[in-house]
Amino acid sequence: MSTQTTKWYTVTVVPGREMLVASRLEAEDLRKPIPGFVRAYSPYENVITENEKGSKTKQMALCVGYIFVEVTNIKGIIGVLRTLDGAIGTLNDRQGIPI
Repeated sequence: MSTQTTKWYTVTVVPGREMLVASRLEAEDLRKPIPGFVRAYSPYENVITENEKGSKTKQMALCVGYIFVEVTNIKGIIGVLRTLDGAIGTLNDRQGIPI
């Protein structure tokens, strides 16, 4: 059994849909396995707001407009990202290589 190394890549998404796209990506992997996909991550923090009626807890994204995916092969996930509502694509460097 060979072990493949995984890398983290940044995926751009519509601001405000970070957790939705991450959960849809993982649900899509459960429905039909994506080659090389390990997991999707959207960092957030719990923010407590208080008003005269009481307090409310809300989850706020730390990296607005971005999620992080751990994959062994980025090419297998790019086609899936095109079909997800809210996903824009991968963050690329100047040569067009995903980072």
